[in-house]
Amino acid sequence: MEAVDPVTVVYADRRDDEDAKIFGRNDPVMRVTDVSAERLAENVARLSRTMDAVFDRISAADGPYELDSFEVYAELTGSGEVRLVGAVSMAVTGGLRLTFKKREAAATS
Repeated sequence: MEAVDPVTVVYADRRDDEDAKIFGRNDPVMRVTDVSAERLAENVARLSRTMDAVFDRISAADGPYELDSFEVYAELTGSGEVRLVGAVSMAVTGGLRLTFKKREAAATS
């Protein structure tokens, strides 16, 4: 398998400087790091498997409506973790928008 360049990730981190220690400032600081494409792919695949299980449970529910897709937002951490974004107290300016769509039933011959 051919080597893939790492993915550059910009993420918010806690301040770890004298101002933070002396004044109790907790302003986020933007940091930049590289994450291996393999690690990122593993974590996105893990999230995808989890969302697949959620989708299956929703699809199995009785009701007059059918869910054919849903969209989630995720953020990347400096270590390559992929986390769903829920209720956010500060604006998320980047990340991943993932749309999960129901697969078409396989045609049988």
